[in-house]
Amino acid sequence: MKTFKLGLRVAAIAGLSALLSVSAMAGIENSKHDLRGASTSTGTTFTGATEICAFCHTPHAASDKTTAPLWNRAVGVASSFTKYTSSTLDGTIALEGSPSLACLSCHDGTQAMNTVINGPSVIGNYNYSAGGSFAMGTNSVSAMMTGGIVPNLAKDLTNDHPVAIPYAGGGLTGTSSVADLTDQDFNQPVFDASLDAWWVELKDNVTAGRQKSDIILYTRTVDSTKTGYVECASCHDPHAGDNVSFLRPATGNANSQVCLACHNK
Repeated sequence: MKTFKLGLRVAAIAGLSALLSVSAMAGIENSKHDLRGASTSTGTTFTGATEICAFCHTPHAASDKTTAPLWNRAVGVASSFTKYTSSTLDGTIALEGSPSLACLSCHDGTQAMNTVINGPSVIGNYNYSAGGSFAMGTNSVSAMMTGGIVPNLAKDLTNDHPVAIPYAGGGLTGTSSVADLTDQDFNQPVFDASLDAWWVELKDNVTAGRQKSDIILYTRTVDSTKTGYVECASCHDPHAGDNVSFLRPATGNANSQVCLACHNK
């Protein structure tokens, strides 16, 4: 039985690694999230870097401070961010444990983009040691996020769309193919019990099932109840460079399709 369980774990890890690889090579190559020195993307790249995925992911000893898969960067303390507030805000923002902290590990502008937990050397000999970092030429010294190339959200999130917040103010309890919805200012999400997942379909999406272009809600457990949360990656797909903002639809926010997928206006 132990051998069988171990085999399942190894298979799961291998499957996840393959999924990440396929997703990355399908759209991230030569996008602004491709930080290799050989990349043709605009912005900061690192001389001698040959791997795409290693700037964000590691197969071993990943960060345990975020639910982002196998995350290879230190994430900020949730309490260090100033959260969005509004008199019309539904729900409570909960950054603690949020996968959005992974995005902010670059986009808060506090650490160099080539600062990782486990860094392979530039010659391809892997050196996975805790606290390791890339040694990639002179660009590595001042490679923090700046507003001139890509958004530097910094620590003040008061002027940004809220993340780490329950969709429709919370209260979703998926028990069928459609999730329960109490706030009519939001469109009905879809719940798939077999995936234990929620998402919001684009209005023009007629393909059954969850698609990469749909707005993904991230399942979190609150007071022993699972519900769907809005995170950075709900609207953005970091692996898809089809548009400059990495929005999930390839056509970006044409006709406000991303906004109107969730907001019933």
